Amino acid sequence: MVIGVINSEGHKNVKSRLIPKDWHSLKVKDVISFSGGSQPPKNTFITEKKSGYIRLIQIRDYKTDDFMTFIPEELANKKCNAEDVMIGRYGPPIFQILKGIKGAYNVALIKAIPTKKIEKGFMYYFLKQKTLFKHIELLSRRSSGQTGIDIVALNAYPIALPPVSEQKVIVTALSDMDELIESLEKVIDKKKKIKQGTMQQLLTGKKRLPGFTGEWENRSLGNIAEFYRGKGLPKSQIVSDGKYKCIHYGELFTQYKENIQSVTSRTNIEKSCFTSRKNDVLMPTSDVTPNGLATASCIQEDNVILGGDILVIRMGADTLNGVFLSYVISNSKEQIMQLISGTTVYHIYAADMQGFKFKCPPTLCEQNAIVEILLSMNAEIELLEEKLEKYEQVKEGMMQQLLTGRIRLV
Repeated sequence: MVIGVINSEGHKNVKSRLIPKDWHSLKVKDVISFSGGSQPPKNTFITEKKSGYIRLIQIRDYKTDDFMTFIPEELANKKCNAEDVMIGRYGPPIFQILKGIKGAYNVALIKAIPTKKIEKGFMYYFLKQKTLFKHIELLSRRSSGQTGIDIVALNAYPIALPPVSEQKVIVTALSDMDELIESLEKVIDKKKKIKQGTMQQLLTGKKRLPGFTGEWENRSLGNIAEFYRGKGLPKSQIVSDGKYKCIHYGELFTQYKENIQSVTSRTNIEKSCFTSRKNDVLMPTSDVTPNGLATASCIQEDNVILGGDILVIRMGADTLNGVFLSYVISNSKEQIMQLISGTTVYHIYAADMQGFKFKCPPTLCEQNAIVEILLSMNAEIELLEEKLEKYEQVKEGMMQQLLTGRIRLV
């Protein structure tokens, strides 16, 4: 295989776009048609597969078996198989490009059907492009109270189409990259499961590290910690050139894990602030889903401004390792769920966490040793995730170059 970059003699200008001379400038409607799903009557839905029933695929449940819906086979007049390319019609997010699903599909999905001019794999990668997604998202219309795909805009989108033989070569290159990404995703998933199992063993005392003995102690958080709450700090007050380090409660969901060694946000707020002390454990006090509140992070810095909706659990570093407690809280979803209040927005307060109970090693040394192992596992996973992100960026770059003919595999 030879890789070549198109030069001035090897391309043509089509409406301000440069494409290879032997490629065709077309519109999506010239090579792809779209078939929307059907919506069987709800009174035909069941959750258990029986003879004569087929699964009804919906955009929000295609990856899981938790919400399977089945309908009588005679009503399944729109079907897809694992090789078909499907598009999520409604959102957010819209325009999810899916493969590997099988069954009847409802109005939330559209099947993309290629003509003989375009390879199915080439069509799949073309539809996966971020530039196309952004264009369709921008022109999406409102339908039934949800953001839906503008089919007219999709049909009118330009496509540069190479000969079928070259399409196959491009698909092979991108498929190889996909296989590399999928294999790394499997490794990451396996590492996460091993870490979860290790946490279950080490954080409960079921498995002891070599050299440690003595019975673990049953503790109640209210007996060993003081509780505080952060103040203020709206997002509008977080600025890149701020004088003071700060943490907004939302960052506890998205940015920080059990151990906060580096604080990235800044603010210029000076008055009426609440600041951290090294070894403080921080928890968000509200969320739209209860599971999200079983989240805790230990900060390793003094004098960081802590925003409102942050519960601060403070204890002496010679009493309890805050990172150990953070891992215990994150691993105790069932107990946290019993402490949460609320219906549409869920809350957890200091009074709730005072009753939090857990088992603890008799020495700080053992706590530290457990933390060291878990942090090491976290670091390994994070490195793999960084590698995965780079692979995905490389793949996106390949798609931009190969699907436009800027670089050719000839």
